[in-house]
Amino acid sequence: MKNMTKSYEAISFSGLRGALSSLVVGSCLILCQVPAQAQVTKVGDAAEDFEITNRETGEALRLSDYEGHVVVLDFFAWWCGPCRTSSPDVEKNVYLYFMERDGNKYGVPVTVMAVNIESDNPDRTDQFVEDAGLELVGDDLDREAWNQFNEENAIPMFVILNGVPGNSDYHQWEVLYKDVGYAGAGTFRRIINKVKSGFPAPEIIQEVEDQSVELGGTAVFEVEATDDTDLTYQWQFNGQELTGATGSRLVIFNVQAQSQGTYMVVITNEHKLTTTASAQLVGSNVSPSILSQPRGVTAEAGKDVEFAVETVGAKPMSYQWFFNEKPIDGGNSATLNLVGV
Repeated sequence: MKNMTKSYEAISFSGLRGALSSLVVGSCLILCQVPAQAQVTKVGDAAEDFEITNRETGEALRLSDYEGHVVVLDFFAWWCGPCRTSSPDVEKNVYLYFMERDGNKYGVPVTVMAVNIESDNPDRTDQFVEDAGLELVGDDLDREAWNQFNEENAIPMFVILNGVPGNSDYHQWEVLYKDVGYAGAGTFRRIINKVKSGFPAPEIIQEVEDQSVELGGTAVFEVEATDDTDLTYQWQFNGQELTGATGSRLVIFNVQAQSQGTYMVVITNEHKLTTTASAQLVGSNVSPSILSQPRGVTAEAGKDVEFAVETVGAKPMSYQWFFNEKPIDGGNSATLNLVGV
């Protein structure tokens, strides 16, 4: 049985036997009973955190994992005919649309979490996920998330939430939209684009500066940042955290060749928003070092190919690329471009 709700197509669980009879022979899923619940979260309410299971990894998947995002919940089941149209459209024209634009018009990231509520026939759920191209899927087999929002007992059901703290228009985790049936990507985009960024990230007022130091010397990196809250600092060396390096100032004593590289500081405020700054340390009296070697490339004939190398050392540096031990004309930078190989 199909219920028409505000002209949107949805499948009601009260008519599930009829809907399934044409899809699965000899199976009957009795889902018409809605578990008793203290309170349903409505539009304007703040949602409670929930924990479901990441279908791909088996790890916990929580709403709170996406603090700072606009989150779209897409409740689906493999047997839901309308879901076969709505889920791929939301993935393509909402999730990918905003991902390609680095968030909504205020730069707020957007996450679509597809929520599977059906435990039977997991192979069919896998096929549904593959066909729809769903990136982030959670199994809500205990109906923890579903029971928080379900009012009409029908799918597809969509919920849009503001996960941005400090937003001037909405509370964090406020429900901005909830309905069964699919109103279309245009409607979802308009709602999502209303969400402004909240608390600002820390602001750097004195950048970290590159250091050129002789072997055995001392390098000092220092950063100055400002924020309305207390700040914490964590320095990294070539992407790895430095134990105990948790101040605004980093001192490297007895600089050696292996000390050369990129030093970055991650500055975090009390709202868990971060800003980073980085600088290079090079030995002024040592040979250049290669941080990242060029990678082999397999390409079709006629395609363009690019090789790149990452180096550290005193500037200026010169480069020369070779092919079969012979220098390549024009191969004099950190990047080598081959046209029409």
